[in-house]
Parts: sequence; C-alpha cells; structure tokens
Amino acid sequence: MQYHLSFGRFNLYLQMAFFFVCCIAMFLGRKIGWALCRSLLYASPWVVCGAACLIWALGLAYGLRLLIVTMHPGLLLIIFAFGVATYISIPNYGLLSESTIPDEGLPRHVFIRSVPFFAFVAASVVFAFTVRRMA
Repeated sequence: MQYHLSFGRFNLYLQMAFFFVCCIAMFLGRKIGWALCRSLLYASPWVVCGAACLIWALGLAYGLRLLIVTMHPGLLLIIFAFGVATYISIPNYGLLSESTIPDEGLPRHVFIRSVPFFAFVAASVVFAFTVRRMA
C-alpha cells in the first residue's frame, strides 16, 4: 500500500516541526544569551553593551518573523513562539540572582534585562507589517 502526503498531513508535519524548532531555539537561545552576557555584556563598555543588546533583539525578532512566514503555523503556535522568543530576548534571565549583584552593577543588569525585551517587542511589531511572504 502506498501512502501520499496530503496537504493536511503535510501541514501537520510543518506544525510539529515549528514546535520542535521553537523548543530547540529556546534551549540554544538561553545558552547563547548566557554566554553573551558572561563574555560581552557585563564586561564591555556601555556602547558595546547597548549595540549587542539591540542586535540580539533585532536578530531574534527577524528570525522569528522569517520562521513564521516560512512555516505558516497556527495561532496557538504563533503565541507559543512569541512566548519563547520573549523568554530568549532577555539574555540574562535566570543567570544571576538580583540580591547578589552589587549596587554599582545593578543599572547594567537592569539595562541588559529591559533593553533587549522592549527592542524585541518593538521590532516584532514593525516586522509584522514589513516582512511579508517571500516570493
């Protein structure tokens, strides 16, 4: 007996692949974010830290938009993906306990926590209206 993939079944496989890509991205994105914090964000000057935070957020928002445009997930998977990407967008999430940070390092910690998050949200809104289906 020969089986053929119908569009519905193929769509199901795309949905499952999208979910697994999001789960893998969550694991890898968290590890890369922590490595970025340890090596660059806490040790570099403010300008480099700000630029790295913006590049992190913009790259994440653009990558998520391309993944959504390419794989056409359903609404629940899009909500899940934005939750995962929001979690990844904060590179120092869970890296340090705020009670262990000295007072002079707290502004940088708050900066690293908030700037990528707000830049990700803003870039996601902009990319939702500008990045369309590729020809």
